[in-house]
Amino acid sequence: MTELRVTLVQFSPLWENPTGNRAEIEELLEGLHGKTDMVVLPEMFTTGFSMAARTWSETMEGPTHRWMKIMANRINAALIASWMVKSEGKYYNRLFWVLPGGETEYYDKVHLFTPAGEDQVYTPGAERRVISFRGWQICPLICYDLRFGYLAQQDQDHLIDAYIYIASWPSARITAWQTLLKARAIENQAYVVGVNRVGQDGHGVLHGGRSGVFDGQGESLFEADNQDVIQTVILDLKAVHTYRDEWPFWKDQKKDKFFK
Repeated sequence: MTELRVTLVQFSPLWENPTGNRAEIEELLEGLHGKTDMVVLPEMFTTGFSMAARTWSETMEGPTHRWMKIMANRINAALIASWMVKSEGKYYNRLFWVLPGGETEYYDKVHLFTPAGEDQVYTPGAERRVISFRGWQICPLICYDLRFGYLAQQDQDHLIDAYIYIASWPSARITAWQTLLKARAIENQAYVVGVNRVGQDGHGVLHGGRSGVFDGQGESLFEADNQDVIQTVILDLKAVHTYRDEWPFWKDQKKDKFFK
């Protein structure tokens, strides 16, 4: 598939209210069947960016995963979101990628946000994931991962076509969010999709929205403001491949020399 329709859902999650947030998203996604290939929700969409994992975490067989399978079938599209998961006695900020039919892949957030104590509650992931989807190679990442460019660096043998960042990024540092999304697109010559939340969380932190999509040259295809929004953007696989073929900057990486 050359074109990929990606729907960004920027909203304000109810604080620590999984049932209410699933119901709200279900209403927001009504009518999307046949109109998109992928729907992306913000980080920890069921609770907001909460450290109360003992209270609100779910297992892999829990209600949110079951709900995602239902919704992916209902809209006939992939559904991407994260929430807190308990597995083998540990807690993870885990991103789920659920396809119609229920097939699921996941990624555990590698860079935990130490200023908020995330590292004291959750276990970090050990590696990034690259998911093959309808002819695309897509790398999903979470929030604080955006600050660490090496995690997104191109693999010269298996080039990534698009990166997806889901976030709970605060208004106080929203310029960094906007700048780094564009930087990741430019340095990797790939699409970048960033989906952030809006509104105030249970700790009084305001979140800045500004979800956006950038092409491999850093050109903006869509940038949201600080309001609830659902927006579908079309990505063109041929365009990103043509640009990389014409200007193969990725071939000049020296990571094997400088990063052992």
